[in-house]
Amino acid sequence: MEVVFDSIDRLGIIRDQGRRRTCLAFAATAANEYLHGLQESLCVEWLYYYALKFAGKIPNSGTRVTDVWAVLTKNGQPFEDYWRYSKIA
Repeated sequence: MEVVFDSIDRLGIIRDQGRRRTCLAFAATAANEYLHGLQESLCVEWLYYYALKFAGKIPNSGTRVTDVWAVLTKNGQPFEDYWRYSKIA
């Protein structure tokens, strides 16, 4: 028996990261929004910035799952209105 789980109706809009290396921050944000049943977007820019800061990396170097997880579990994540995402870095 094949089990299919389609959650497309519970996910937010697809967002454009531009040329930045923020794909993990976007994926983690979408998962966080889904997990908490949020309709309002969480702040990708904040998560990316603090994951880089946690890892001691420079901007545009990309993030690791462990760094993003550490930031989310320690600090949570504010809503997008707190710090809007910029496709230009």
